[in-house]
Amino acid sequence: MHDRLGADLHGRPVGLISTRCHRQGTDTLTIDRLRGVVMALRDRWSNRSTAGKVLIAVAGVALVVALLVGVVFAAVVGSFVFSMDSGSSATGGASVGPAASVSISVTDGTATVTHRGGDALDADRTVVVIDGERTAWTDSGESITNGDEFTTTVDNPERIDVIYETVEGTRTLATWEL
Repeated sequence: MHDRLGADLHGRPVGLISTRCHRQGTDTLTIDRLRGVVMALRDRWSNRSTAGKVLIAVAGVALVVALLVGVVFAAVVGSFVFSMDSGSSATGGASVGPAASVSISVTDGTATVTHRGGDALDADRTVVVIDGERTAWTDSGESITNGDEFTTTVDNPERIDVIYETVEGTRTLATWEL
């Protein structure tokens, strides 16, 4: 039942190999049977023609490429789905409201917000938030276009945001922080 490979200085057996492996306590598989299965697979591979080996290699590569394409496709679809704007965030996405360039400058207690270009903004939907306090953009009529400015007195603000609000959500057009 055991093959002796050697003995130590005191004559105790060293490196015994069991010829039986027990699996799950009931199913017995001998090492010889396992060797036989491995050798049969090796012989079947050796007896295969070169064309058969090439076909198996090509099929394996095709399977790996298909798996890689599937993973990339899933990543692209996932990023598209998760990047869609739900319209409820305070920062919003590019799809909420018009595309406009707005700048904010603070000098000597005065904050100046300037429309620098892009789409016209609806004055009723454009809000200036200074340290959490909302202020409507005034002195510009119904729409805010390139060159229009909004000025207000500020007392050492830490943050100023220009926000455009729509039914779909909000979009921060510009932010100034101390």
